[in-house]
Amino acid sequence: MNQKETALKESFVKENIKYVGILILIGVILYFFQLGSMTLWDTDEALYTEIAREMQTTGDYLSTQWNYSPWFCHPPLYFWMVNLTSRVIGWNEFAARFPSAFFALLIVILVYFMGKLLINRKVGFLAGLITVTTLHIWVQARMVLLDMPFLFFLVAAVYFFFKGFLSEKYCYYAGFWISAGFAVLTKGPVGFLLPAIYVLFYLCITRQWKRALPLLYSWGIPLFLIISVPWYWAMARIYGQPFIEQTFGYFFITRIYAPVMNQDGPWYYYIPFFLAGFLPWTPFIPFMFYFLFKKFSDYRAKFLLSWVVFTFLLFTFAGTKRPNYILFIYPGLSIALGWAMYSVFHSQKFKKSSFMSFLAFSLSTLLVIGAFILASMHYYPDYYRQYSGSLFLLAAPIIVGGIIILFLTFRNKQWAFYGIVAMTVSVCLVITSYIPLVESLKPEPEIARTIKKLEKPGDGLTMRSNFGRQFSIIYYTQKKANFYHSDEELARGLREKPGQFVVMHRKNFDRIRDDFDMPLTIIKEKGEIILFYTGKDKSAPMQEDKGQDINTDTQAF
Repeated sequence: MNQKETALKESFVKENIKYVGILILIGVILYFFQLGSMTLWDTDEALYTEIAREMQTTGDYLSTQWNYSPWFCHPPLYFWMVNLTSRVIGWNEFAARFPSAFFALLIVILVYFMGKLLINRKVGFLAGLITVTTLHIWVQARMVLLDMPFLFFLVAAVYFFFKGFLSEKYCYYAGFWISAGFAVLTKGPVGFLLPAIYVLFYLCITRQWKRALPLLYSWGIPLFLIISVPWYWAMARIYGQPFIEQTFGYFFITRIYAPVMNQDGPWYYYIPFFLAGFLPWTPFIPFMFYFLFKKFSDYRAKFLLSWVVFTFLLFTFAGTKRPNYILFIYPGLSIALGWAMYSVFHSQKFKKSSFMSFLAFSLSTLLVIGAFILASMHYYPDYYRQYSGSLFLLAAPIIVGGIIILFLTFRNKQWAFYGIVAMTVSVCLVITSYIPLVESLKPEPEIARTIKKLEKPGDGLTMRSNFGRQFSIIYYTQKKANFYHSDEELARGLREKPGQFVVMHRKNFDRIRDDFDMPLTIIKEKGEIILFYTGKDKSAPMQEDKGQDINTDTQAF
């Protein structure tokens, strides 16, 4: 490395280390604190972690399986990541959630560099602060979901496209193709479709087609194919037509124009999720759009506005709807709002409109928390008396923060902005500290531990196919389950295969109990779930040992 390259590297580090360091610190606190303190949630968390576990159990890291049967919904990249982290820190909830938290942190850093690319470092820093404290991203970062790695690769694709587009150094277009390749390997063909349609949407607005033509003959295209195609080719060779029909037909094409797995909604489906997901920055959305429309002659405003509008419209018109589909909108929103805030902090423009947003934030914060406390006292007096201490501990930083921010709004809007960041971090830490209290309300892990304690060689696990809680039961028992679609099938299956632990809803059990002509023993009832055993020997029914505590360690297999 010559002296010039060394100087450039040192300059790059000095320019960015302060801002990136602060963002990483906040991200580590928000995303990793108490990350493994809760057992896995149904459905997706337990489902995805079980798929990763079965890869290790079977030694088959190519096929995606659940309950030891082929599962074609998503490609394997996230499950490979879970296996990798589990080899380093062991099989536990922290390892399963680590890839989501890690890639969420990378998204925050990437938003910083994108804001820097578009405007300057300070805008990138403000955008990073908005991203790291956005509610929807915080929630997703702390769960075993594919969305954070997927979102990172999508944003990376857009970043490299725009960097090549602005600099006319078309080597950056290879980064677009590589990122899109990994997105396809994370969540399917939509990983290419989304950034490709967005680029097309932006070019239609700007009409600068010639500058994007090198994207079509970039040397990144063969790399995209090397990354994304081999797994699909191998799976098609192994599973044939069923894999092709489900992966490309049902889970990709059908998802575009029709609801898949009953995941539909009205045309306004994403509006409440969008408004709630962007908290605490939701009150600033009108100001952000006002700013972008005022700046619309600037190509950067077109870029950000097209990002936000494209994402919202695309998923609004899609047949299948889920809250996490809208995640792609938040990085664009964060950069746009960061730019608007920077303009307020460093010029006299937009003072009045930004003042109204800060004022709306402060007043709405105080009104919402007050209304929530009063509603809890009136409608849920028993829960209020039981959890009032925790409720006020959560409300305290919100009330104090709202008052301080209201005061700072009249004095210094930049400090009011940082006050919102600090208040959000405090609230998230309080929520994270109290989340383990919810553990006692989750029946599935306790049911699974009971089965693990009492099972004998040859005992099976049976559930109705409409149970809905089967994912965490299977994960924590590490047992292959038998599923039946009707009461008649269930009764016939239990007669043919005695010695089964059966997990089902209480209402279903009460309906079919009298029709059973075989010995059964109720072992545990927890909430709405009941666990019983169909014994092989009627004279020796199985009973839970009440005198010995069941191992509550849910961290290891």
